[in-house]
Order: sequence, then structure tokens, then C-alpha cells
Amino acid sequence: MVDQDIKKFYESVTSELMAIKVRVRNLIGDAHWPSDGRYKEAILTTIIGRFLPSGYSIGNGFVINSRREVSKEIDLIIYDNSSPLLFKEGDFVIVLANSVRAIIQVKTTINDITTLKKTIKDANDNGKIIRSILTDSRYLFNGIFTYDSSISSTSLKTALEKIYENEV
Repeated sequence: MVDQDIKKFYESVTSELMAIKVRVRNLIGDAHWPSDGRYKEAILTTIIGRFLPSGYSIGNGFVINSRREVSKEIDLIIYDNSSPLLFKEGDFVIVLANSVRAIIQVKTTINDITTLKKTIKDANDNGKIIRSILTDSRYLFNGIFTYDSSISSTSLKTALEKIYENEV
């Protein structure tokens, strides 16, 4: 039997992710913050792309549902390749809602509850546009990824509970 340590495997992936994110910052300093954010999205796209099944792709862009509602910009969209794309240029895509399997908003930092709430609201709004037309029970992963956060786990839990209470 092979001695496996899955936790250490994922810790090494996290270490790789964190090491790569520093590279651009080391080269360009604070010369152009939007490039820093875009690069961090690209890093995460590459890491996630390594683990996707062969029938799926990852890009950034927009989702349109059958009611012609358009999402806000989504940093990472994981979609099924068996459905046609409406538009693709590089990793920028516009896809139909029924092809979407996961959406992720990427933030460099979330250090206050106000930013957290806005990010969750935007993610929920995008999720509603996608889920609104689905008739099956297919699961949609709707996540937020942040590289850094100073919000304590207790504050995070409290904020999420309050947000959930207002949504229900």
C-alpha cells in the first residue's frame, strides 16, 4: 500500500499558488494594480485547470440564460464543453447558463465585512441568473476565493449567518 498524505499534497498546491502570486508583485511593484488582480485570476485558473475532468473548461466572462439575462462579470466560469459557446476569445467566454457547472469570484483581499457582503451578494446574483432556468437538480458550485483576509473565522461565521437570514 502506498503511503499517501492528501493533506500535504494540497498544502503543497497552496504553497505553489502563494509562491506564484508573489512573482508579478516582485517584478512590477505597485505600478499597475489591475494587472496584479488579473494575474491572480490567471494563476488560480491554471491550478484549477489541472484538476478539471476532460469534458470541462475554465474561463472568465459572462453567462446568459434563456431569458436573456446577463450575469455580472465572473472571474472564473467552469463550463461543460458539450454545450456550444456564444463567444470565446482566449480565456474570455460568454456561455449559456445550462453549460455552467461552477462560478468563482477571485479577490486579492477581503478585510472587512462590507466587502465580504458585496462579494457574496454579487456571487449570489450571478448564481440566481444561472439557476433560474435550470429545471434539473444539478448542483452549481458558487464560490469566492481570496488570497488574503484578516476577517476572523468567528466574524466570518456571524456575517454569513446574517446574510443567510436576510436571504431566506
